[in-house]
Amino acid sequence: FYSKCKDYGIKPIVGSEIYYEGTTSAAKLTGDGFPPLRPTDAYHLVVLAKSLVGYYSLCRIVSAPYSDPRTPVPLVRHEVLKHNADDLIALSSCLRGEFATLGELLAQQDGGLTGHLQDPAEEFKPLVSALDKHVAEMKAIFGPDNYYIEIIDNNLPQQKRMIPLLAAAATHYNLPLVATADCHYLNPDDQEAHAVLTAIKNDLRMSDIRGRIQTSEFHVL
Repeated sequence: FYSKCKDYGIKPIVGSEIYYEGTTSAAKLTGDGFPPLRPTDAYHLVVLAKSLVGYYSLCRIVSAPYSDPRTPVPLVRHEVLKHNADDLIALSSCLRGEFATLGELLAQQDGGLTGHLQDPAEEFKPLVSALDKHVAEMKAIFGPDNYYIEIIDNNLPQQKRMIPLLAAAATHYNLPLVATADCHYLNPDDQEAHAVLTAIKNDLRMSDIRGRIQTSEFHVL
């Protein structure tokens, strides 16, 4: 990948979308009366290498979970991320990222996401505090200029609804934006085959996911 990109004058960026356990503030929300935020206790987070040093950091991060048998997915612990972040850039990931999950939960309440960020109601202060601390942790781990909020559009209604809200939240926290798109297969014609694999993996019937695959676009743009 790296060599071929170089051969064609393309700047290669090496990274990984990892399963991340999240910050302790988000984990404590369930005890404050909020529902569990992630069924598997795993958020998504994209980590990109800025240099060879960053690549070595990335290798340590993606390798560490395989020596921890406690979870059903290769889950990166917060301490592992904290101590192996040299020369890395982090992106907030999709709606399963911690930033988007907390933001969406706030957006569902009366007053909306931006309203609660500016003047949170008493019952939602733990949620706003968790989002504040998440942003502070990401800046502390990766550096103040190395955490980006992703704006993603794979033609899903939930994504489209959250795009302006996430952009406003990024402005509130003085975080840069990056436009991305999840890519699960190469060409539009591969959608059906990918859907079959997804159904098999998750023990679903095709009828369970038919509505989603009729509108979603997860091919390479």
